[in-house]
Amino acid sequence: MFNFTSGLHDRLLKPLERMASGRWDLNGRFESLRGGLAEKAGNVLNKVFESLRKTIESISKSSVTLSQIAPELDQAAKSLEEQSKIQAEKVVQIAAAGKQMAVSVEHVTDSTLEATQFSSQITKSAGIAMEKSRLSEKSMLEVKEMVTGLKNQMEALSEQSGKIGSIMEMIKKIADQTNLLSLNASIEAARAGEAGRGFAVVATEVRKLAEQSMEATNGVEGILYSIKSSIETSMGSVGKVLSSVEKSAGISEEAVELLSDVAAHMDELDRHLNTIAAAGQEQDVTVKSVVSEIDGIAAAAEEQSALATQLGGIVDKINGGCDDLLVSVGVFRTGSHERAEKATLEAAKSREITSMNASSIESYMNQFIKHHSYIELAYITDARGRQISPNIWNKKVRESNDSRSVGSDWATRDWFRKPKETGDVYVTDIYRSVATDNFCFTVAVPVKDSKESFAGVLAVDISFADMM
Repeated sequence: MFNFTSGLHDRLLKPLERMASGRWDLNGRFESLRGGLAEKAGNVLNKVFESLRKTIESISKSSVTLSQIAPELDQAAKSLEEQSKIQAEKVVQIAAAGKQMAVSVEHVTDSTLEATQFSSQITKSAGIAMEKSRLSEKSMLEVKEMVTGLKNQMEALSEQSGKIGSIMEMIKKIADQTNLLSLNASIEAARAGEAGRGFAVVATEVRKLAEQSMEATNGVEGILYSIKSSIETSMGSVGKVLSSVEKSAGISEEAVELLSDVAAHMDELDRHLNTIAAAGQEQDVTVKSVVSEIDGIAAAAEEQSALATQLGGIVDKINGGCDDLLVSVGVFRTGSHERAEKATLEAAKSREITSMNASSIESYMNQFIKHHSYIELAYITDARGRQISPNIWNKKVRESNDSRSVGSDWATRDWFRKPKETGDVYVTDIYRSVATDNFCFTVAVPVKDSKESFAGVLAVDISFADMM
């Protein structure tokens, strides 16, 4: 009975006590006691811890994946938020420009409608002026016909006056001949003496009548000359009037033609203005519709910006949750820790490391990190905790090694004190690296010299994501 209880304590309870004390190493197995409940208990515990180890590893992998995505999501959320703000600002600017354009289009439409009204008034006025010009042209033609008739009448009167003058000339000649005959008759009567006295009296009377006819004819000729002169003067005036009337008629005709052209052009202008006004009204409706759509887009952009901000907050929570989850599961030691411990122990026993020669250590560790790509950083201290090697980085993290940490004192750090005090491997919990911002854990292994004395500590920072 004593042996059974003692074996149960050593093989089952001690590992549990060690795990409960803070190490939480899930890689070990419980040695089963043969027979009875003890064997069943050992088997059950092994299965439980195997299942727990796999679960923790699965959670760790998922957490690492999520933690790697979270910064990208955070960056995307911040970018989306920034772009949303820019987009919202641009949309506000576009909306303002659209509203200004709508006002401008409305002003243009109003101005075009006003111009159309003016154009219609001008067209109407041009039509009235053209109608009056046509009436004026018609009146001028009537005046021209009347003046032409008057001119023809004056020409006929002048011709009749000429004929009267010819008749009066003939009468004058007859009077001259009568006067001459009466004179001859008087002479012959005088020769006849008493017998021709009566004939002489008649001849004298005839001569007097001839003289009176001559005087009357001369008077008529004077009157006819005066009439003819007046007719000629009137003919000249009528000719000038007729010429002026013809010019006025021509001007009226040209004015009618010009006004017809003006009316035609104004009609065309009126059509164009009506077309522009219709297009402006349609454009006004379209622009107002676009402005309304832009207002909707602006509201959507503001909502998108708010959602992006909300998304950023959610991503921050996810990121923080991932950090907390990784830190929580990081207290468990899984197969990843075991592989890292094994590789670091082998390195600590190599001739190059135990030589404690800085150049040999650096050369060896470069090859060691190249072979184990999950290692971010390696460095070695002496027995006092002074760093004797440069920080030896994985090439994908940094291109060159950093010698600035040589001489740093790490004597008070747990990763140095624990291996020195216990002579065993020390593995830290998961933490976020200040240098790389990646989740890491440090494996610290004591380095012994050829006499198996403590010579220093080999510390290796393991990328948890790459290790998983």
